[in-house]
Amino acid sequence: MDAADYKHVVLLGLIFLKYISDRFAQRHAEIVREEAGTYAAEDRDEYTAEGVFWVPLSGRWDRVQAAAKQPTSANASTMP
Repeated sequence: MDAADYKHVVLLGLIFLKYISDRFAQRHAEIVREEAGTYAAEDRDEYTAEGVFWVPLSGRWDRVQAAAKQPTSANASTMP
């Protein structure tokens, strides 16, 4: 596989992660509304019972997005 083709593999993985993270966040909000004041929002079974992937805290989209490299002014000046 050519190195340039890896971007397609990585992109597909990121699209999948974004989808499961969005669905997880939606279910998380539902649980918080339904069971305010409990620890149910971090209970894996609350998600899997509804067919939603459990996403650990370190893998949630907002964390992944925050950890992504951001273009700096030095890098931006070299971009076409």
